[in-house]
Amino acid sequence: HISKFRSLLNQLVGINEKVNDDDAKTILFNSLPKKMSHVVFTLSKIKIGLEGVVSTLLDQNEPLEPEEEVLYVHTKASTSSKKGRYNSKHVPTKGKIKCYYCKEAGHVILNCKKQAQDLLDDKLDQKAYIVEEETDWEDYATDEELYCPSDEDYLF
Repeated sequence: HISKFRSLLNQLVGINEKVNDDDAKTILFNSLPKKMSHVVFTLSKIKIGLEGVVSTLLDQNEPLEPEEEVLYVHTKASTSSKKGRYNSKHVPTKGKIKCYYCKEAGHVILNCKKQAQDLLDDKLDQKAYIVEEETDWEDYATDEELYCPSDEDYLF
């Protein structure tokens, strides 16, 4: 990243464009990945020259490559070699496994189509019942008849 930055500065100088240290630092700070924002913040607050900024960035253990250019490779360990009597990753073939729900071979209960259909049918069979009751409000007490206890009614 630093070599690309220096190449850019050399190109600007090659076309007779004058770039002072502050402008060069701004260009460098804006080109750094977001994960370096804490370093950018610190370096922008102290008075340090361009070469000091570059040497500080080179001293960082973090790579300065842009995040888009990072390539991650994930590999899986080979399980083809069998050591000992049993393979630790032994998985039975689909013909040997048996579903505990429908008792058919070739799948497990998690992948059972019959169980999924039965669960769906059960949900569709559930019905909601609404109960309404007619109330004769004359049987209930009025506001004047209601008794509300006061603090004096309680024994402390």
